[in-house]
Amino acid sequence: MTASEYILDTWAWWEVLAGTDAGRAISRRFLARSSTSTLAMAELSAKLASLGQDDRIDAVMDAIRGASRVVPVTEQDAVAAGPLRRELRQARPAASLADALMLATARRLQCALVSNDACFQGQADVVRLKVAPPARQRA
Repeated sequence: MTASEYILDTWAWWEVLAGTDAGRAISRRFLARSSTSTLAMAELSAKLASLGQDDRIDAVMDAIRGASRVVPVTEQDAVAAGPLRRELRQARPAASLADALMLATARRLQCALVSNDACFQGQADVVRLKVAPPARQRA
């Protein structure tokens, strides 16, 4: 096991940044022993840009760098991602190449991946949080 025991995926970081119940649980349980893939940073940057929040990107990246070790996607991860995506798609056809790359990176580092993405259901080295559905709003 490496010094970092967990890789936080994009979903996990989005929850942390939004301050949700899941994000607070992630912060308490995993953040101190976490790494973050550069791929998650790219996905977060894209999400913020798509929401018109370009002005937040630098601050979010600084927060990630301050709280977590940043690790690159490597050639080894890229090679492992193809068969891994095929495997993930057997459980969930919408599994993406990014999902496979995130899991490949975690496995290379011998870390557990923290994610609630449905494509990771049944993967022993993925920590999935039980998250209560958002409360329904009354009209």
